[in-house]
Amino acid sequence: MNQIGEQLQVMYLEYWNRLKGALADGNVNLHSLSNPFLIDADEPYQEASIKVLFVGKETNGWGQYIDHVDREPEEAICDLQNDYIRFRRDGKWGHTPFWRACRIIYDKLNTGGPKDGYMTSNLIKLDQNRTRPSPEVEEIICNNFPLLPYEIKILRAC
Repeated sequence: MNQIGEQLQVMYLEYWNRLKGALADGNVNLHSLSNPFLIDADEPYQEASIKVLFVGKETNGWGQYIDHVDREPEEAICDLQNDYIRFRRDGKWGHTPFWRACRIIYDKLNTGGPKDGYMTSNLIKLDQNRTRPSPEVEEIICNNFPLLPYEIKILRAC
């Protein structure tokens, strides 16, 4: 794992159990939640001259949170970061409006730069039933898993 990924992992670890406890306390149906969308920076991003982070609202499915919730946090986080890298390299969603727009904007800013050297993240790190969480669940997630400002800080430092 690269230095950026390690910094992100440390930050994710800080909030992992906090989210888990808050969801349990809120009596949330864990089967309805996706995995957290945890990012990692691969080589194209690190090589890009102009760093770009695109932020979506939430995933449209990202596996099942219930599959990772009781695993060792370090292992679960590492696996989710690896899923992010595989997802980005696979590119099977590249035809959708969000991903096309990301690529076009990035390419305009980084003419001749590495292909797909931008990063993506989400405002809300988990979805519920493949869409935006209910207001109650969204509040739990946002209050206990406020990752985006820290992701931005870590990505800016590289």
